[in-house]
Amino acid sequence: MMAESSSYGEIFEHKTVQVTKHGTITYTLVSSSKTNGHNHGLLAPEDGNALPALETVMEPEVEDSGKGLTKQRLHQRYSQGRWRQLRIALLVLFWLSVLGLIAACVYLVARERTCQGPDEPYAESWWKKTVLYQLNIKTFQDSDNDGIGDIQGLISRLDYIKETLGLQVIVLNSILQGPNGNNFAVANFYNIDPAVGTLTDFKDLLDQMHGRNMSLVMDIPVSSTSQQHPWFLSSQLSTVATPPEMGTSFRDFYVWHSGYWDAAVTQAGRDFSTPPSLQKTKFGGRTVWGWMPSRQQYFSSYLSGEQADLNYESESLRQAMDNVLRFWLHQGIDGFRLLNVENIVSPTGSPLVNASMDAALTSIPTPIVSLLYRWRRVLDDARSGNRKVLMVDGDGLEALSGLIAVDLLLNRRLMQWNSTTPNPGLEVARFVQQSLHNADGSANPSPNWAVGNFDAHRMASRVGSLELVDALNMLHLLLPGTAVAYHGDELGMLDGPHGTHLSASDARFLSHGPQVSPMLWSNQLNAGFTNASHGPWLPINDRYRLNNVQQQLRAGHSTLKVFQKLVELKKHESALHSGTFRQVMVGESVYAFVRQSRTEGTGFLVVLDLRKPRGQLEGTESNREYSLSSAALHGWGRMIVQSVNLHRRHKQANLNQTVDLRTTLTLRPSEAVVIQFYNVHNL
Repeated sequence: MMAESSSYGEIFEHKTVQVTKHGTITYTLVSSSKTNGHNHGLLAPEDGNALPALETVMEPEVEDSGKGLTKQRLHQRYSQGRWRQLRIALLVLFWLSVLGLIAACVYLVARERTCQGPDEPYAESWWKKTVLYQLNIKTFQDSDNDGIGDIQGLISRLDYIKETLGLQVIVLNSILQGPNGNNFAVANFYNIDPAVGTLTDFKDLLDQMHGRNMSLVMDIPVSSTSQQHPWFLSSQLSTVATPPEMGTSFRDFYVWHSGYWDAAVTQAGRDFSTPPSLQKTKFGGRTVWGWMPSRQQYFSSYLSGEQADLNYESESLRQAMDNVLRFWLHQGIDGFRLLNVENIVSPTGSPLVNASMDAALTSIPTPIVSLLYRWRRVLDDARSGNRKVLMVDGDGLEALSGLIAVDLLLNRRLMQWNSTTPNPGLEVARFVQQSLHNADGSANPSPNWAVGNFDAHRMASRVGSLELVDALNMLHLLLPGTAVAYHGDELGMLDGPHGTHLSASDARFLSHGPQVSPMLWSNQLNAGFTNASHGPWLPINDRYRLNNVQQQLRAGHSTLKVFQKLVELKKHESALHSGTFRQVMVGESVYAFVRQSRTEGTGFLVVLDLRKPRGQLEGTESNREYSLSSAALHGWGRMIVQSVNLHRRHKQANLNQTVDLRTTLTLRPSEAVVIQFYNVHNL
């Protein structure tokens, strides 16, 4: 930089700047340390004529390393090219990140069904206050005319379940591949029975259900497998002497035992041992222990002698079962019902849980509890929205009802009621009180009720009267908690004939119990279940022309329409899905209870006469008067649901009539009624 002198004093710096105004003119900034005792700054154009200085005097370009940059110098550097490019790049990166986060949120919201309306089941405990529909797919609907129900047949009936019945959760009996059509003796945990479809069909079912805001829970038998399972076929090839690194990875997947050598037998020249015990199988009365020559050991088969018990002391087996659950969760399943948990055995071949429904354990063995918590974590790890439900089905497991790992311990107590049960009113009261409390006496957080199941006689056949079906449906659908309905019970289906219609050469299927019979859809040939020329794989109940879905929907009042009304009330009335519960009448043959809103004086009084009819014609001597005042309510109510027999007796005249809650109600055997009351307070 050039320094020069002038008449204005000592000049120590000048700088060239450009000012554009009607063109470009170049000026030189002149700064003086002193001029006649005053500080001045001049802008000297290059032609030598000085102009008055600007108000702002530019500082000398002297940097002091001990001080920070001045404001002007900082602004100057801020405006340099490379810093400007860096700022722009960072700004672009920031907005790209914001847009990416927004896109991810939109994707997750679209992917998960988290915005359902109030009637949809997808809440944290979506299974607790609803009705589950349990069905056996092979007897529900055939789609390919081979006489066997299948997945596509179920898909074709989803609107019946969702729209006609008002149900949103299906519990699907096991469809896992098994020998001879036995889906509960699993031969492959990763595939389904070819008789009902393919994995592609199964994914289609899930897509169709989720598109309707429905949920699917599937059965998984966990205590044993078929002896044809690849795990067992590999396990039997290993011997005790085989080093782990040289044997198969399935060597300890099952319960094996060398037995006890008999010296006398050995001395006689036979190399043979005796079984570890003489215990009998749970079903069939055969010996639990089976000899496997290839391994020179016995294997345990506690259930029937035709299966092989899994060894849950093996970490390899536990990991394998974790992977089974993960596989189906990956398909999109909404939960599991674990079967035969009570039949998991110890290394001695004895079940870890050894109790019946009437003699339930007060505590469950630690290995079972550890397993359930382990599987709970598997479900939670796979969760991508709503909680996956974990149900357990089995006798003698009541102590599990307070276990947070288990969402629902399915309750079979009401299924103990049968045609020979004395004093049904007293027995039902006992079943209900037992079910509302845990084994330790605390309140059961997840009460649930079932009056039918795949392994028990049909509800109407079990209690010995079609007339009692409406009362049973009122009972289990309106009690506190979750109701589980077995398909066909909405019609009052009876047991079907025993046996199969398949030839003896067809080894795909075994005989099934009479409760497993085809669904009754219409009065057409084969009840609308199949168009197969050879008929359905199981015989159909002879009464199908009088009792079927089509006929009951057309009727003015029917068991199906009673079921529909009860489901509607269960879904929409707060008194029924979150209200209080009181038993108000308990007698030899009567049971009545009140469900009441916790915030209002509204609710429902349910009165059930549990006597069986004596014949087609009932005389007036069978009438009984029940005092409604025992419900400790005052005011008026409205009769909103009647059993079919009560409705028929009154010739439809008294439905929706008002009822004085301080008077008496007259009922005949098997009649039942639901009375709704408004703004009524307890006396």
